[in-house]
Amino acid sequence: MRNMHLMINLVNVALLIELILNCPFKDNNAKAASYKSNVQSYEALMTPKIIHPNRIKGSEYKSFDIILNPKQHNKILHQAIAVNTPGDLHFKHFLTANKIGTHYGQSLRILTRWKHYLNQHHLKCSWFKNRMVLKVSGRVRSIDKVFNVKLQKAIYHTNPVRFGTRKNYIPKELSRTVLTIIGITDYNYHNVFSNSFNNSEMKGKKSNRGGSDVKKIMRHYDGEYLYRNGLTGRGTEIGIIAFGAAKKKNVLHFWQHEGASTSQKRLKIKEVFSNRFEKTRAGKDDLEATQDAEIAGAIAKRAKVKIFFVPEPYPNIMNFLNAYLTAFDDPKISVTTSSWGLGNQIAYLARHRLATPHYRYLLNLVLAQGALEGDSNFTAAGDFGIHGNLRSMYKNHALLDYQNTGQDPLATNPFVTSVGATVRSFHVKENEHVFSYRGPETAWGFATNIWAKLPKRKHTLATAREMISGSGGGFAHFYHTPSYQMGVPGINTFHAWQYFSYNLLPINGTPPLLSGKDHGRNYPDISANMMGYRVYQADGKDSWGISGGTSIVTPQFAGIAALINSSPGHKKMGFWNPQIYQLAKFDNSVFKTLNGTTNNCNNYYTGEPGKVYNQATGLGIPDFKKLFLKYQ
Repeated sequence: MRNMHLMINLVNVALLIELILNCPFKDNNAKAASYKSNVQSYEALMTPKIIHPNRIKGSEYKSFDIILNPKQHNKILHQAIAVNTPGDLHFKHFLTANKIGTHYGQSLRILTRWKHYLNQHHLKCSWFKNRMVLKVSGRVRSIDKVFNVKLQKAIYHTNPVRFGTRKNYIPKELSRTVLTIIGITDYNYHNVFSNSFNNSEMKGKKSNRGGSDVKKIMRHYDGEYLYRNGLTGRGTEIGIIAFGAAKKKNVLHFWQHEGASTSQKRLKIKEVFSNRFEKTRAGKDDLEATQDAEIAGAIAKRAKVKIFFVPEPYPNIMNFLNAYLTAFDDPKISVTTSSWGLGNQIAYLARHRLATPHYRYLLNLVLAQGALEGDSNFTAAGDFGIHGNLRSMYKNHALLDYQNTGQDPLATNPFVTSVGATVRSFHVKENEHVFSYRGPETAWGFATNIWAKLPKRKHTLATAREMISGSGGGFAHFYHTPSYQMGVPGINTFHAWQYFSYNLLPINGTPPLLSGKDHGRNYPDISANMMGYRVYQADGKDSWGISGGTSIVTPQFAGIAALINSSPGHKKMGFWNPQIYQLAKFDNSVFKTLNGTTNNCNNYYTGEPGKVYNQATGLGIPDFKKLFLKYQ
């Protein structure tokens, strides 16, 4: 079956060669489309290479997390929604991380017993404030001995503390407290990371710096009202969840250009306790981390920004959870933003017992903690309107197919605000290439624009990556529809245009408008413009480059949340979703719904006329003045 799947993909590549020779987009100099030919670009999307963990030695130090059973786990999830829902008796009764540990975590006696046991076996142990996650590290030979397994052969079993064919001798009093352990199987050689594209930013080597992009954002979405009322973000702190770091001089240079405070104290970088999938270390001058810090800190001109830096470039469940928990342990953090996702391999790894089967529950548990603390947490919805699913592998290649069920469990989690992207009129010259769009603000999706430019029935693949780039959105079936989405017109119904087959081949002719019902967590929640922005990242000379994608929209909302949190006498905004879905249902909403069906598509989902919500842009684009005045 694997051979057949690979053969089909290779045949498709061969058939496409003739089609794409005259591709009108082959000179596009976007960073992500740097392959020598469109055939290579297509191969990279359909059969990308996979990365395996490095071989490890017994003397090496490795890390993992022991996740302990919470007390009243359902109550945590319920309480996280209740404290953020207007009209609820618990509204705005947020808890600190320490109080969450006291109410829902394990006792200090159990934590101390674990620490003593692990120390006896030459493993270091500490824990997060929620008392549910132990951070453990030590030499490979010591880990092997505790779990009675060779680390590079570890897989999950029904028993949460067993990873090999032989049982271990962890005391029952301790083992019965364990929900799962994460990080142990990351070193199994059969573990993989699919080396496909993760984001859609475009970054050139040279560009004119132009005017203030922040002013454009605030003017377009009526955010200047916040500045006129004296809001600056002072006294607040934004957390950037990042798998890379940023150079302080670049961020400060951007802030200076945007008229924000350039105090050295505004920006901090904190390294997160993490494991290392392989020896490549995450960059200390990462574009994604840089632009997140630049945009969020330029909008909230006096807010502090802290980058929670995971020194591992390949996101996994342990490192994501630890980054968020590190941020939630910091009482000064009231907003977080993330432009990374878990990727297309997590479900595949869980099926093969290489990722914990509890990964979705763990995301719920940790992200609900942030909501219970009153943090506003934003994450990018993703830059593929069509998502690649890792179905199987053949030798050193992943075999993907592209359907509407390949959602990222982080971007779709019900305890974060999922941020989509739109496009409005812009005209930018970058490296002698012009990027432009003229028309009303619409869902980000290249397929509709490309189809309009191509002769009838003469569809080409173009650069495959640009063809499928679009705002993430749809239905996450592995989560239930959250209570705050129930009853909102447009939730669990959809309109769509099917432009592509599962293997990314364009469907000839004009596709019909599809309609139907579906279920699960609908996403994104909100959207804003993603195109035409510049970021600064020096490379020995002034280097202003264009960037885009949902990852440049997410920090915009983080900056706005910090501004509103800095209003005198204003309680923390907390988790946005329960309240914004209420506000969207009223007349004179704080959002403008983009519900047209013409040229308004994320490459699959489109608007539904007369509805409040759609899976292409969520509730729509914001009016920040109304949000400030109406949000409780």
